[in-house]
Amino acid sequence: MTPNEPVTITSNLWDEKKAALYLSISHKTLQHWRCMKTEDQPTYIKIGRRVFYRQTDLDAFILKQVVAL
Repeated sequence: MTPNEPVTITSNLWDEKKAALYLSISHKTLQHWRCMKTEDQPTYIKIGRRVFYRQTDLDAFILKQVVAL
């Protein structure tokens, strides 16, 4: 990368379809969670109308789902 080359901010961010695939859920489920504004959902980033997820946030979400009996 050269100093004059633009940096893509979203290069390490995943769109909702890739995030849904990673979580093995429907992208519609992610959309529903965002509409319901539930506390128990993955953290997301909104840039304009676009929604993105970081893998680290998805991993943290998965770890919060562990149920110990």
